[in-house]
Amino acid sequence: MELIQRVHAATVNEAAKILAEGIAQRPSDIDVVLVNGYGYPAWRGGPMHEADRIGLPVVLERVARMYEADGPGWEPAPLLQEMVAAGKRFADLNGYSDSPHTSGHSGCAGAPSASRIFRRAAAVPTSPSPSHIER
Repeated sequence: MELIQRVHAATVNEAAKILAEGIAQRPSDIDVVLVNGYGYPAWRGGPMHEADRIGLPVVLERVARMYEADGPGWEPAPLLQEMVAAGKRFADLNGYSDSPHTSGHSGCAGAPSASRIFRRAAAVPTSPSPSHIER
C-alpha cells in the first residue's frame, strides 16, 4: 500500500474515533479543519469526503491491513466498522437535508455509538440561526 493511502486511512480512522467520542460533531467539520487548517488538498474535499468517494469498505480494509502489520495503536475505529456493516457513508452523519445520503438516520442495530451519532446528526439544524450560536 502506498504512503498516501496509509496516511489517508490513518487520518479517517482517527477521525472516526473523535466523532464517536463527540470531540467533533460532524465529518464535514473535520474536513473543513483539515482543508483550511492543515493544508489537505481542497480539490479532494477533505479526508472524510474522500473516504466516502473511495468507499468506506476500502478504507476499513486498508486500516485492517495496517493493524495486522503494525499492531496496537492501529485498531480499526468501531464507528468505521459499524458504518461499513450498515452500508452508511460519512455524509449520512452530516445532518444536511440536501444530501442524497441522509435519509433514514435510524442507526445501526447493535451499534450504540453509531446509533447515537446518527440520532445526533438528524437533530443538527440545517441552517444555523442566532439561537443556535453559543456566545
